[in-house]
Amino acid sequence: MDLESHPTTLQEENRKKVHELLKSTHSRIEKLIQKTYQQKDSATTSQLRQLRTRITGLTSEAEKKELDSFGSHNGNIDEFYENEERFVETPTLLLQEVENVLATGGNVDVFAISDLVDRMDMGFSHRIELTNRNLSEYENRIGSKKQAEREEREIREKEQKEAEKTMSMLEPGEGKTVTFEIRPTGECGDCKISAAIDYYDYNTKKRKHVDLEGKMVSIVCPVLRVRQIDEPSWRSVVSTLISAEEDSKDLEIPAENLFDIATRVLKDMNMYMIEPEITSTPRLFTGVARFYAEGVSGLKYASYVEVVGKSRSRLILRAWAEKEDALAGFYHKMLEDIEKRTDIKLFVDEGSAQYNISTTNINDSLIQRSTIGSESEARKCSVCGKEVKENAKFCEECGGKLD
Repeated sequence: MDLESHPTTLQEENRKKVHELLKSTHSRIEKLIQKTYQQKDSATTSQLRQLRTRITGLTSEAEKKELDSFGSHNGNIDEFYENEERFVETPTLLLQEVENVLATGGNVDVFAISDLVDRMDMGFSHRIELTNRNLSEYENRIGSKKQAEREEREIREKEQKEAEKTMSMLEPGEGKTVTFEIRPTGECGDCKISAAIDYYDYNTKKRKHVDLEGKMVSIVCPVLRVRQIDEPSWRSVVSTLISAEEDSKDLEIPAENLFDIATRVLKDMNMYMIEPEITSTPRLFTGVARFYAEGVSGLKYASYVEVVGKSRSRLILRAWAEKEDALAGFYHKMLEDIEKRTDIKLFVDEGSAQYNISTTNINDSLIQRSTIGSESEARKCSVCGKEVKENAKFCEECGGKLD
């Protein structure tokens, strides 16, 4: 589904494309008629003339009909885009069929051409009419896509800020720890994590840069591809996989809305959703959905969403993967995306969403002699006037001792 093209714009553009394709097909049919006439193939010539008449009528329709008179069938926005794709595809195939006969000089397959003309005729009469509901659905999809893009940018910006951290000056013999959280972003397997430290060395009165030795880690996060599956096969597959489970606290979100959000998140991750089980009464809503997908390297992934409640709700979320490191990134992605869409911290155990976090103690003597500024409020150096950290003992600019 090409969300970049607005439905009304796409519909008009396709009408023009079909009109041009039919005009080209009409001129090629004329050449075929001349060819079969010269070959004294009267039966084929007669059939082609009938097809030419039908194509003339379709060309006239494509040129003159207003958009609101195309077809009268209703459908959702996905069906509209699929129908529009077929609407353009059929006359394209029709033109190719006629051109191939002219290029090869082979026998004219009148039945194949006639079948494509029949499909073209049906395409006109079955074209889905755009409604306000369709357009509203499209706007909602665009809004969700833009929101997801904004959230992705915010995450990248946050990660960029988190990539650099500071600590106050270390006394001789003192050590401090800086902790970074690593969030997987792709099914990348083994990768190398490296770091560097910039600091002011008071002994040499110069800024210095130290590259820390990189370390290899294994991070697997899914880049998923939709794979259809039925429920019995799904149950068979998940019985062989590693699982993780999360149960939310009571949430101030209507159960139907939460179920819609959670299932949409997983579908947006390219997971195939088996027909959901939904029970809704005036007092209680229950929704259960099962999902399946495969990663680019063939790893299997599955998930399960259950929402119970009415004006308030509870969410049960389960995830499966073939490998533990693959499950970590997949599970974290599910939790994070659902929380972003609801703008609520859903899950009680926050630690369950933390993966691949490690700390490194820096005990290098060179670093211990350095001055690394903290994030507290700055004050002025009495020697050079440079702003300095509140707990700093020496100026990072001139090296002067602070009061």
